[in-house]
Amino acid sequence: MHELIHPLTHNRRAQRRAVDIPCELIARSCDEPINHRASDMTPHGVWVDTSFPLDEGAQVVVSFRPPRATVPGEMTLFARVARSIRPRHTGGFRPRAGMALEFVGVSVTDRKTLRAALRGLPAAPPKRRQLAKLDLSRLPRPSGRQMSGPRW
Repeated sequence: MHELIHPLTHNRRAQRRAVDIPCELIARSCDEPINHRASDMTPHGVWVDTSFPLDEGAQVVVSFRPPRATVPGEMTLFARVARSIRPRHTGGFRPRAGMALEFVGVSVTDRKTLRAALRGLPAAPPKRRQLAKLDLSRLPRPSGRQMSGPRW
């Protein structure tokens, strides 16, 4: 019996929305803003695509222009790195590299602006591949013969 495990979207505060917007990050480790791209966003945070994600817990300042924003100019918000995925240079499945930033200390006005800017945008695709939950009771049992190490 196979049962699919879906990403835990029901625990989210808001639906992730697909975006493709430039953003700038300032961290303690660098003196100047670094340009990145945000690929999904909620009123509570943003996913930033980068080959050099910061460590979880790092504090940053992120600036961007919300999609379809009615107010001119950029939003500049404090954030912390909630999740960090480094690129994998060897084989095997790995979600795209980047980091999830959780906005910190966002004003009610800024949160409303973000909600309005994201309303109606398509949902972001899942970041993780759906995993199949395997019923181990259906696997073939090993024969009584013991396998030894390789014969050299």
